[in-house]
Amino acid sequence: QKGYIVYDHVGEGGYEETEAKIQKALGISDGEPMALENIPSPKVCFPQTPELYLGYERGFIGNPRGFARDVQRDYTDDQKPYRTGVPYLHGAWRVTREYVEHARKGKDDFLTLLFEGVEANVVAEKIDGRGTVEVWCEEKLVGIKEVSFPQMHNLITRTDAHPALLKLVPKEEGIRFYAFTFGGCR
Repeated sequence: QKGYIVYDHVGEGGYEETEAKIQKALGISDGEPMALENIPSPKVCFPQTPELYLGYERGFIGNPRGFARDVQRDYTDDQKPYRTGVPYLHGAWRVTREYVEHARKGKDDFLTLLFEGVEANVVAEKIDGRGTVEVWCEEKLVGIKEVSFPQMHNLITRTDAHPALLKLVPKEEGIRFYAFTFGGCR
């Protein structure tokens, strides 16, 4: 009530004790903790791929020749088996400090990534308008994302976290991918 921390608890558990401390701090304690039956059960968390950046300043790719900086290059995705958490490019791409940019229209160019987690997201944009990106998981089309201004797009949400092969197929040039994030809890 006076702006001082009167109790601290880290992690799960201790719900009744924490509730009692909150009630006491608010001056509403009657000695009995409130009923806790409406508290949701804790989430289940699995291993997940860490956040990945796609520009050459903080990112990397699995293609043998690595990045060509700030110029268009044709990349070949021929590195099977894939390493988890490593992006691979195929087709015409331009790689800058902060992003990879699809560099031609109407070709079957793609970015692949073997990831772990229950959720995969990408920060993407389309310069000068709107574009579409096909989202494939385990060789099945699972969605089409419309991309325009820079924002995070949820690519896939699933019930398990086993390694899965994600493939993004941009349909226009000028689509930029900045970073991937993943979720491991459900």
